[in-house]
Amino acid sequence: MVIITNDKQVLGAEANPRVPIDKLLQDSDIKFVDKKYESDGLFTYYFKNENSGEELVYNRVNPDSHSVLKGL
Repeated sequence: MVIITNDKQVLGAEANPRVPIDKLLQDSDIKFVDKKYESDGLFTYYFKNENSGEELVYNRVNPDSHSVLKGL
């Protein structure tokens, strides 16, 4: 699992520099899986690369800040 995050530290997973969500979703292999509401009012989005099978987690996201997330 790859976590794309704003957080400085992610435990139990490899942390990567933030990749803009619109850039991530330009890849046709990346498919939306699920989203989860967090207690701080932000969301965690789950994606999967259908080509490699890699799971991607995009956490601490305000969906109002990203038009590509509307409707997911």
